[in-house]
Amino acid sequence: MHATLKTHISVGCDSNSFHQLHDASYLVVPHNARSCATVSRVFVESKRAVVTPVSANATKNLRHQVFRRMAITKPSITSRRNVVVASAEKSDEDTNLLVVGPGVLGSLVGSKWLQKFPSARVVGQTNTDSKHAELVKMGFHPRLKAEAGGDQFANVIFCAPPSGSDDYTAEIAAAAESWSGRGAFVFTSSSAVYPEQQGVVYTEDSEVVARGASERVDRLLDAENVVLSRGGSVVRLAGLYHAGRGAHTYYLKMGQVPVNGSALLNLIHYQDAASLCVAALASGGKGEVFMGCDNNPLSKADMMQSVLASKKYGETEVTFTGNGGPMGRIMSNNTTRAKLSWQPQYASFQEFMVEYAAGNTPYDNYMQGSDHVA
Repeated sequence: MHATLKTHISVGCDSNSFHQLHDASYLVVPHNARSCATVSRVFVESKRAVVTPVSANATKNLRHQVFRRMAITKPSITSRRNVVVASAEKSDEDTNLLVVGPGVLGSLVGSKWLQKFPSARVVGQTNTDSKHAELVKMGFHPRLKAEAGGDQFANVIFCAPPSGSDDYTAEIAAAAESWSGRGAFVFTSSSAVYPEQQGVVYTEDSEVVARGASERVDRLLDAENVVLSRGGSVVRLAGLYHAGRGAHTYYLKMGQVPVNGSALLNLIHYQDAASLCVAALASGGKGEVFMGCDNNPLSKADMMQSVLASKKYGETEVTFTGNGGPMGRIMSNNTTRAKLSWQPQYASFQEFMVEYAAGNTPYDNYMQGSDHVA
């Protein structure tokens, strides 16, 4: 007899295997990792998992069919990393999310979280109510910071920038008090905490700027320490952009820019930054430092050449008039990608511009003409 389960499928191999598994017509799920005498055939239908018992004699052949289809190695039944298992979906309580600072990035994180967990309750905490109507349309439950009480959330993400607070660390500490500790607490920091030393590839574990060298960086590091000391995790994001916002639009407005055009930039699209934050939240990781970038640094001049080539911003050319000065940094987030099984949608700024020029980026078409970019 068929039984409908409210489940999601987790795979011990890697996230690519998960997607291949989820898209397969059936999956094999051992009921006991030590003994595969009994297995089930799972048909994935519109987010339902229908489980049909399979006889013990069919176990071996059925398991072989599935793993051949997934193009991965046959699992060892003694190793959980190589066994396909079924686990119950997170409860609604485990998926509730508080977004402190639901601006461009925070609202994207909340929207993507709701796509992943449709029954989740997502609260967007703001300083004013000017965007509350828009947040409601997105499925958020907006509230003012002044209305924050003793509510506890399994998941909390702090996306508010330092510029909006007189005491940034206190704001983050207050957000931490709203975290129940069950899921994840994530703070969106900046790659500005890393020095700019030529010849160095900066990773998640690289040394940060020395204390006292920059007041701005000191504030970020203080904020990170508050989060990490409470078991939260940090996502250090490179330069954020979408079609209507980012370094490229700033330079377009200037026309002549008094910096070195050969200096490097590390970038990440807002959509990719949001998906990375969702992955960090969903992982439930504690005390982690993640990095958000596309792994393809480019010079400022090359960035603006891509903008010009897209023919989406007119024919104004940007001139860089500076010489010398900081030459930027090279960032690599391979560790983050491996830990979270995450990849960006846009592998580089140039790739994004090609897609944008071709009309393949509906989010950016919307943002280009929306006051939501402010």
